[in-house]
Amino acid sequence: MSSSAKNPGKLWCKINVCGQNYEVRLVDKDDTKDIDGCEGLTIHTKNMIYIKDNLAPDRQDDTFIHEVLVHALLEASGASHVLREHLKITEEQWEHFEELLARLYSPALLSLLKTSNLIKLPEKPESVVREMGLKQKAAKRKKNK
Repeated sequence: MSSSAKNPGKLWCKINVCGQNYEVRLVDKDDTKDIDGCEGLTIHTKNMIYIKDNLAPDRQDDTFIHEVLVHALLEASGASHVLREHLKITEEQWEHFEELLARLYSPALLSLLKTSNLIKLPEKPESVVREMGLKQKAAKRKKNK
């Protein structure tokens, strides 16, 4: 495991979303089981965002936008509660709706933000970039065997 169970993976960046301080961490399957079956995960009660460390850089960027500008922003702003009440849907129905919204909205938002140079995504620490490259090379070697 790359770090303690309390803070799995490697720190990518810290961000403030509507006054809530979140950590964005790059994790692999050995760091936490929370991310099984997902490319990213936002845990609002811990102000923590996990993103798989073995994704292609463009997928990581997309997942960053998906988790931060949709899931974290909707929760931290209170919009998720207001919308759920307004739509008169259950928590489970809201979770499905929010994920659908995130999947439809985040690629377009990422494209807009990148092409217009409105934002620059946080740089990954050099040690994380090196480790990701080594993991990708090892995965390619394993696949080619």
